[in-house]
Amino acid sequence: RKKLALEEIIKGELTKEGGKIRWLKVGNYQLIASVTDDTGRVFQYEQSVKVLPVISMKLNVTKATHTDKKVSIALTTKNKREHKVIWQIYKEEIPVEIKHHLTETGGDLQLEEKGNYRIKARVVDEAGREFSCEEQAKIYPIPSVKIQMPTAVHTDDTFTIQTITKDIEETEIIWYVDNTSGFQDWNTYVEGVLQGQGGTIRLKRAGVYDFQVRVKD
Repeated sequence: RKKLALEEIIKGELTKEGGKIRWLKVGNYQLIASVTDDTGRVFQYEQSVKVLPVISMKLNVTKATHTDKKVSIALTTKNKREHKVIWQIYKEEIPVEIKHHLTETGGDLQLEEKGNYRIKARVVDEAGREFSCEEQAKIYPIPSVKIQMPTAVHTDDTFTIQTITKDIEETEIIWYVDNTSGFQDWNTYVEGVLQGQGGTIRLKRAGVYDFQVRVKD
């Protein structure tokens, strides 16, 4: 058993009443206190201590995706050793059951409901200390838009286009007009403005037209 100077392995000070210290190196140690009485007799008291490393963890998560795509989760750790990673997922701070298996280093996870998620990885070592890291992910729904409009109009007709939408909150709606030769300048062919729920317009020129709506989140 090798004797070490205290200043080599601890930070702090020990007096006859003890003290508060921090171990500087990982390992198994015997802390020995020696007492010498007036006769010169030496008494020794020993205490075993195991100094564990600090576990570091870093989590990388897809910040934003849709309900039909998977979230990529990558966990890197240092000094984890054989300790198991415990995964936890919360949606709006409510625990969510993990349907797909995540390994010690993460994996791909599909979250089928829209919302804000918090993904957490934690490790508990043999001393009972918990180490953890977490990241946020926002899951967007798949928006849908159905267009309802007359199949035939005249150039002097003002008509209404209506839409039936789902999950278009927090999105940008962009309308396009196609005269079978590709997308055209809106103001050249159309009088009026269409919003997310549609609107009232007039076609300035005769022809065959196709209206398209694109949704950007």
